[in-house]
Amino acid sequence: MFDYDLDDVCLSVPAIVSQNGVERIIGNKLPAAEQKALEKSAALLKRSVADLEKSTPDLT
Repeated sequence: MFDYDLDDVCLSVPAIVSQNGVERIIGNKLPAAEQKALEKSAALLKRSVADLEKSTPDLT
């Protein structure tokens, strides 16, 4: 399975999905600019989740 080197965040990437779940991720190594953009998106999502958890502690 291809790995984009991201942890603790859920992002959508092209994949083959069957009744058993993700069979394999479709992709190759991203160009540097795209990898950087993906990492930036992941960081933004992580910060957003952390901010939500701080503002709504009863939901965590």
